[in-house]
Amino acid sequence: MTPRHHRLHHAKHPAYRDRNFGSSLVIWDRLLGTFAAERPSLPVDIGLDTPPRTENPLWLNLAPLTDRLGWAPRAPAQPAQVGEVWLMAGSVLHFILLCQVIMLPAGLAWPRAALMAFIIVGTLLLGGAADGQRGAIWGWAILATAGFVASLSALSLVGAGSALLLGLALLHGLYGLRAVLR
Repeated sequence: MTPRHHRLHHAKHPAYRDRNFGSSLVIWDRLLGTFAAERPSLPVDIGLDTPPRTENPLWLNLAPLTDRLGWAPRAPAQPAQVGEVWLMAGSVLHFILLCQVIMLPAGLAWPRAALMAFIIVGTLLLGGAADGQRGAIWGWAILATAGFVASLSALSLVGAGSALLLGLALLHGLYGLRAVLR
């Protein structure tokens, strides 16, 4: 499978939909009849047909199911405006913390699990914050506070780097509350 083949998998044109699933093994698409080659006469516009209703990664991944059930997450009546920079900073913090988790020794099972749970729940809360959900912003501030306090109590296990990152997450969460308290 070449990048040219794979990009058709993400194209909007109906002739390219549901094609080229085989990842690196194009043989599967050829055997199952799902292979498509790029046609010079058809544009390869990549993207979604309709804009997503949410920024929350959980709801984005469940969208095909919720669409079939006829249910969609509602937008908040009075959404909080946290700002793009705040959301990007939270995403960068999560990525750096994930790198930190990967570097923890394999023998530290519960600190790794706790930090991964923090990252997963934090990602969902930041997704809710991107949708303007005030409860998600409060949840992120509470999670960041709890994560920082827990890291201080287990400093010898998680290390100063993780504690520093969780301290930055705490400051980030508290700063995000300004959007709720306005």
